[in-house]
Amino acid sequence: MKPAFVFAVVLAFIGSGLSQVDSTTLHALYGNPVAEVFSIPPDIHTTVAYGSNQQICRLVLQPDKPTKFPDAEDKTRTLFQIVDAVVPSGIRGAKRGDMTNINGCSGQTTTTYEHVEIHRTVFSEINPTCETQMEVTVTFNSPDCAGVESKMTSLGRQAD
Repeated sequence: MKPAFVFAVVLAFIGSGLSQVDSTTLHALYGNPVAEVFSIPPDIHTTVAYGSNQQICRLVLQPDKPTKFPDAEDKTRTLFQIVDAVVPSGIRGAKRGDMTNINGCSGQTTTTYEHVEIHRTVFSEINPTCETQMEVTVTFNSPDCAGVESKMTSLGRQAD
């Protein structure tokens, strides 16, 4: 689609009294999104990036606010219930290994499977006053997912 045509369509919507463009219009102009953000109760935001085949390539789950131990245990359970629903063990494939790094209040654990990698924030119970922004990231290792990391970064998500 030519940029001048797109600009004319957007300008026509704005000029017709509509102050903003809706989702349907954006889909009509630009096609399917490369990423979406979902709000999942209780207070968790999930950013999903899609590959060239419109399948999930990266799923990032984050509570809206930092969490302290022991509340983190409930939040972790909720995050993993979501992961299990979206990426059940049959989709993950065979488990290949785990790696954990804890430094101070929190750390990260990465579990590698045949088809996905699950990276999560973990809490150190040594200091229960620590507050940490929890996150679970599921990354699929499919050829259709090439370039998804750069799309996520361009959306404002900082690479870990």
